[in-house]
Amino acid sequence: MRVLRALTVVAALSTTLATAACGGRARSAIDWEHKAPFVRGTVLRHVAAECGGGHLFLDLPAVAKNEATRAAVEVLTERFFAGMATTPSDHHVLDELHQALRAEGLDPARDTKEIAVCYRGAGAGMIAVFGGDFSGKDVFGAVTKAAAKLGDQPPEIFEKRGLEYIKLGSLRVVRIAPNVVAIGEDLSALLMLGEPADRSELWGFKPGHVGFARIGGGDEMFVSFTDRGPEVEVELLVRSASKDLESRREGVADRLANTPLKALAPAARAAQIKVSGGVAQIVLRGRSTEIAEAIRVAASLSPVELKKIVGYVFGGAADAAPEQKI
Repeated sequence: MRVLRALTVVAALSTTLATAACGGRARSAIDWEHKAPFVRGTVLRHVAAECGGGHLFLDLPAVAKNEATRAAVEVLTERFFAGMATTPSDHHVLDELHQALRAEGLDPARDTKEIAVCYRGAGAGMIAVFGGDFSGKDVFGAVTKAAAKLGDQPPEIFEKRGLEYIKLGSLRVVRIAPNVVAIGEDLSALLMLGEPADRSELWGFKPGHVGFARIGGGDEMFVSFTDRGPEVEVELLVRSASKDLESRREGVADRLANTPLKALAPAARAAQIKVSGGVAQIVLRGRSTEIAEAIRVAASLSPVELKKIVGYVFGGAADAAPEQKI
């Protein structure tokens, strides 16, 4: 199974810095050194209620089991976090950090179980919450050793409202529960996440979901992935006033078959489409291998090429007439 490299970078940075307060420096009202098993869904008890720009949730062990969802996450994380380690010096720092963590019994790629990201809207910043098997591990010693090898000082630990945190440039990294770490710029908003409240229904979680995302704004869309063994089910909820989506399904599938994304054609042909109250529900179910292939092909295409394909498949794009083949 291929490791999600970019995700490892993010998890390594977050868990390393956030758990630096764990060993021998306990100031917090919570006993971070107490070993507590991670429970699925924990992260959704420590997320913000208001995410005006949308939100994202990933169940990483479930994602890794399905080829299609694994491909989607690999593509997304590599796109979002590609700039985090681009120089030999960056890679050297991360290698030292990762080796030190492993020596103390924490493997970010293995131990990080859930990620939730809240986009709070224009000017309000973003909050990322990581959940996993973080408790009961002396990571402070690891950070100290790594910092010494790199010629740096270990981060200073602060405490507020019973929670420990450190500063990382404009970011604040907070240990909000024994197995939960949060990162963002707004310290007050981060500290509020320490009070657990079940947000799973508010965020749109349903049993079986591998991951889901809500994209805010005027064109709000909700997309979720559910593992169906050798298949994956993708559900889209989008604003639509059109009443003829169902009648266009066969045409969309035929057009997809003429594009580099032809692997999606069988799923599109069998899609279930309902429109009610100005919202279209589109449910596609297909073989994980086929959808994974389409995701990877789409990731290799330029935005211009993707726009042409969308214009051809659905019609109406300014630079791609409906009869244009790709």
